Amino acid sequence: MMIPPFKVKAYTLSEVVIVMVITLIVVALSFSVLNMVNKQVQAVSYQYALNHEIKELKTALSLDFLNHSEVILVDNSQIIFKSPVSKKEYNHHGLVITREQDSFNIPVKQVVAWLKGKPVTAGKIDAVEIEYEYADIVSKLFVYRSNSCLDNF
Repeated sequence: MMIPPFKVKAYTLSEVVIVMVITLIVVALSFSVLNMVNKQVQAVSYQYALNHEIKELKTALSLDFLNHSEVILVDNSQIIFKSPVSKKEYNHHGLVITREQDSFNIPVKQVVAWLKGKPVTAGKIDAVEIEYEYADIVSKLFVYRSNSCLDNF
């Protein structure tokens, strides 16, 4: 008795190659999308950290303007806050502003000091404007002391 031949159902080599090529394209696209998402997450994370640093610097400057009776701009890179009981120094070093043990990582372009509405280059000040840049967008932080009418006498 003879055994009838039977046919094994399988894919041809060309069908398998086509499936592998399509799979390779899908995997390559998914990696490129994953890379774009990763870059976006890093940008958002940096922007959040920068906003946090700016808020911390604004809070520290506001408190120092409030708590110190005299604010002096030594040069364009150093501001000294003086009171009878304490002294605080702010130093500007390119991408970092330092205040005692604190450092604020802010990409500063320019610092402008003001006294009674006019920019000054040295001496007493009552406001400071810090210009910083991120992603080709320039923003400003302005912190000031409220002057009383008695300061004019």
